[in-house]
Amino acid sequence: MKHSGFVHNFLKKQSSIANKLLTPILLTVLFAFVILSMYQYLSLKIQSEREIQEKLNTYSQVAALAYSNALWNYNAEGMLDIAEAMLLDPEIGKIAVRTYSGSQVFAKSAAGVAYSPGYLSQKEAIIYYDDDPIGVVLVAVTIQIRQLALQKKLLEIALYMLFSAILISLITRRVALSVAGPIEKLESGADALAQGRLNERILIDSSDEVGRLAKRFNHMAESLSELIGERDAATTELTLTNSALNDINRQQEDEIRDRILAQQALAFSEEKYGKAFRNLAEVLGLTRISDQTYLEINDVFYKSMGYSP
Repeated sequence: MKHSGFVHNFLKKQSSIANKLLTPILLTVLFAFVILSMYQYLSLKIQSEREIQEKLNTYSQVAALAYSNALWNYNAEGMLDIAEAMLLDPEIGKIAVRTYSGSQVFAKSAAGVAYSPGYLSQKEAIIYYDDDPIGVVLVAVTIQIRQLALQKKLLEIALYMLFSAILISLITRRVALSVAGPIEKLESGADALAQGRLNERILIDSSDEVGRLAKRFNHMAESLSELIGERDAATTELTLTNSALNDINRQQEDEIRDRILAQQALAFSEEKYGKAFRNLAEVLGLTRISDQTYLEINDVFYKSMGYSP
């Protein structure tokens, strides 16, 4: 469980910068795709409606001309042949003819759901004979076939958008990670530098701004490492110097103490010698050999010469 938590945090960290780069780009691309797809769909729909109207106009005019003689002569077989010929077009759903006064003469419809009234768009045209109106022909065109074609086209657009979105997201994520990866290396290097791990280096092999920044980080780490090394060397040298000075001070203190002890011992010896010299019961004196001058005599010597000490 601890390992999976570490993996989750690592992936979260790895993807944080990439997602920040990826999300706006992907949303922008998807928005552009939606706009273009809607524009294409609406263009196709408008074109389809225009083509239906053009077909209605064309077929109604052709039917009005075709039914002129057949209606004037009331040729039922001829009218049926014309209707069957027109119904060979799968988009033609109904042909109906009535007299100009409104009496139904002929009507034929194609079979199937696509030709139900809800899917038919119709147009009427006046039938003339020798420039006199003799009837009206109604031509109906089904819109379901084109609607199905539009739906199929819309599905193709949706699938194309989905495929493009997946492809663009993969490409964009790869680009985002190529940008985020060096930044995360810089982050790790900065953390290592903050924690005092000056021997670590940021390995980014590029000459762009991020690569130059990584080189500056590495140079700063080297400079800090050198400064710290110089500081440690100076500290060590100062410690050794202080130790040597302490040794010298202790040695001098020992010498001064020995000298004081020696002087004290000498003074004590001189005092003892002086007392012994003065209190000796025999005549005793100290003379300088060069001129036989007495330097010091004891009390007995003084008394023997008639002097008091």
